[in-house]
Amino acid sequence: MDIITGLINNSIQSALQSDTSVANSKDRTNSEKTSSSGSRISNTTNSALQISARGHSISLLMQGANEFLRQELGPSYLPLARGQALLDQAVSMVTANTEIDIDGQALRNTLQQEHNIRETIPRPNPSSDSGNVFDFLSGSDREALEAAYDYAVENNLDADDVELAAGLLASDRRRQAAIASGTIYLVHEPSENAGKFIPQSSANLPNTDTSNPRQSLIDRVTSGDLFSKNPFLNQALFIEAAFRTLQLKN
Repeated sequence: MDIITGLINNSIQSALQSDTSVANSKDRTNSEKTSSSGSRISNTTNSALQISARGHSISLLMQGANEFLRQELGPSYLPLARGQALLDQAVSMVTANTEIDIDGQALRNTLQQEHNIRETIPRPNPSSDSGNVFDFLSGSDREALEAAYDYAVENNLDADDVELAAGLLASDRRRQAAIASGTIYLVHEPSENAGKFIPQSSANLPNTDTSNPRQSLIDRVTSGDLFSKNPFLNQALFIEAAFRTLQLKN
C-alpha cells in the first residue's frame, strides 16, 4: 500500500497546491473587505478540508481495489487474461469514482506489481529445479482449470482438488517437455516407491494420509474417486494426466 499511497499523495499534493494558491489569492481579496470584528472560516481552510476529504475518499477507493483483487484473482494456474481483466476493473474502481486526476497507467502498473499479475509467462526449463511448475500449463489447460475452479467456488467445494488437478497436469506437461528436449527428470524414493516418477509439483498436492500420502493419492485415482465431485475435473484431461504422472496403468 506504501507505493500506492505515494502515488495518490502526489495527486492530492498537486491539487492542494493549486487550490491553496487560488484560495490564498481569494483570501487576500476577501480580507480587505472583511472588518476586523467579523469571523468566518477562510477559503484556505475550506480548501484544505476539501482536499483532506478527497484524500480520505481516494484512500477508501484504493483499499476497495486492493481487497477486490485479493478476493478475485485466484490461484496462479488460472488464465493470465483473467488477471488482466480484473486488474482493469480495479483501476476503474478508483479512476471512475474520484475527481482527482490520477495517472491510470501508473496506477495499473503499481497494482500489477503489488499483486504479481503477469502478462506473459517465460518459457519454462524442464531441466531446472527452480520456477513454478504451473508455468508448464498451456492456455487451454488454464481455461479448463478456470471452469473447474469457478464451479468449486460457486458450489462451495474444496478448491484443493482443483489445485491437485493443476499440479498433476503441470507435472505431466513438464515430463512431456523434458522428453521433447531430450531429457527426462526422475525422482526416486527409497523402499516401495523406488524407481517411480514423483511429480515435481508434489508440494502442491494435499496430504490426506501422513503415513503415505502418495499411496493415498494413488488409491483415490484408481478407485475413480479423485475428481468425482467436480464434473469439470472428472474428465480425461485430468484423469489421464494423473495416471501418467503417478505411473499407473489406466
